[in-house]
Amino acid sequence: MDEKNRRRCMLKSSLLRRESFGGTLFNAASGRRIYITEGEFGWIATKQSVPKYLQSEVGADTDDVMIRIPTDLPAGNFSCADTVFFEITRVCNIKCTFCFNNSGPNHRLANELSDDRRLAVVGNLITSGVQEIRLTGGEPLILGDLTYKIIEMINCSGLRSSIGTNGILVKPSVADKLAKAGLHSAVVSVDGMEDAHDSIRGQGSWKKTLDGISELKRVGVPVRVNAVVMKSNIEEVVRVVQCFSDIDVPVMIRRLIPAGRADNMSNEMLTQGEYNALRLRLEPLTSDPTKKVRGHYIKSDKVEPRIRLPFERQACSAGHRGMVVLPDGNVQTCGFLGPLGEPSVGDVSTEKFSDIWHRLVDSEHIESMRSLLPGYNATTVGPKTNCLAIALAANYGDTHPLKFVRRLE
Repeated sequence: MDEKNRRRCMLKSSLLRRESFGGTLFNAASGRRIYITEGEFGWIATKQSVPKYLQSEVGADTDDVMIRIPTDLPAGNFSCADTVFFEITRVCNIKCTFCFNNSGPNHRLANELSDDRRLAVVGNLITSGVQEIRLTGGEPLILGDLTYKIIEMINCSGLRSSIGTNGILVKPSVADKLAKAGLHSAVVSVDGMEDAHDSIRGQGSWKKTLDGISELKRVGVPVRVNAVVMKSNIEEVVRVVQCFSDIDVPVMIRRLIPAGRADNMSNEMLTQGEYNALRLRLEPLTSDPTKKVRGHYIKSDKVEPRIRLPFERQACSAGHRGMVVLPDGNVQTCGFLGPLGEPSVGDVSTEKFSDIWHRLVDSEHIESMRSLLPGYNATTVGPKTNCLAIALAANYGDTHPLKFVRRLE
């Protein structure tokens, strides 16, 4: 990348996407997003700049703005997904015991996209109104130079780039390349201290993952640790939270979802009582804002939108604020729903992502899956949930796991 393009990529413009109610304003550098009124959108569109008070709210250090105006402004949903999780390969350098999509060393899909088509998909997402692209897998760093090229492409388009990784491949040279490409953040999986983590992810994984986290921090890439909690590792997750809080790394505690290689692990899911006990144990850390500890059913971080929206902002982002692109270009509403049987809602390698989104919003696809939630919540011994994958997994094994889901026409 030449110096002129490098300087352009360093600009920290905000992204503004038109909505039926006004707009979604997002800053890629800070990762902060707010909703603005029709009047505020009109002011920004006319002036081509973001006023100081909105700069402050999204954490922007410039009034520069890039405006996207989707062709369709649905009244009952956002005009595009905020974040797309792009599973760029199913190949992974390790084989975790509960991998939700069955990734592994020899798990390349027969019809995975070529490098050129992967780049074309990213270009498609960039022009659609998406504001963040997270590269996942498998292990996205398996693809080497292509991954850095994609991150650079996202960054130079003003979007936020992030990566989900096991951290093992983040050697010093890799960390340097990620920082040079402009990676905004990394999410690294850690599911226990050394022995427990290695039993899930392979011998020696723990030390290599910690080295990878250290390298990311060295080059200034913000890191968050994701820890999956289940009955057999509750104590380990407590220790993980304490360990990473001590070195100023945010931790997100996630619930086990029985999909993929975890489809027979529903007995590992915590009960409501176990979650309550875990919540109490972690309260000294979750109540301390300097520790940055969050978690499904552990700490509520729901923030009311600054303006009144004409529809409910769902806690579950599937088909609402988030979407997933699979390694073959097929699109689904959530990475966990696909392994549970959700049909593809489109193919982003052959059609515009914006067209797929509009077709999804106009369909009954999401509402069909949401119809599973009341039945699940009425019978579960675990906490009540808005997670469509949890509810769908509970119905797996009935006459058909997607008996309420209609394919998109």
